[in-house]
Amino acid sequence: MKKFVVIAVFLSLAVMSTNVFANQAIPAQVKSFNIGNTVCPVSGEEIESMGKAYEVEYHGKIYNLCCRQCAKDFKKDPEKYAGIAEAQALEVK
Repeated sequence: MKKFVVIAVFLSLAVMSTNVFANQAIPAQVKSFNIGNTVCPVSGEEIESMGKAYEVEYHGKIYNLCCRQCAKDFKKDPEKYAGIAEAQALEVK
């Protein structure tokens, strides 16, 4: 009888905890945001000097580049170029 009560309590707790987690809202995915750099961190050219800005996403941030070739270079060393772009974006603000 004691085992039955322990098992019943355990199962009740398991069911209640499942219901608690099932009712929790799943947070919406965080969207990427553009850091707003106006100079290409790869070439040093003004953004849109060669046409429409080329955007690259890295760690939830969007970086503006001047062209597709710069995007290839950015992807080879994203930490370096992301740092340059973020520093430049902070200077402008």
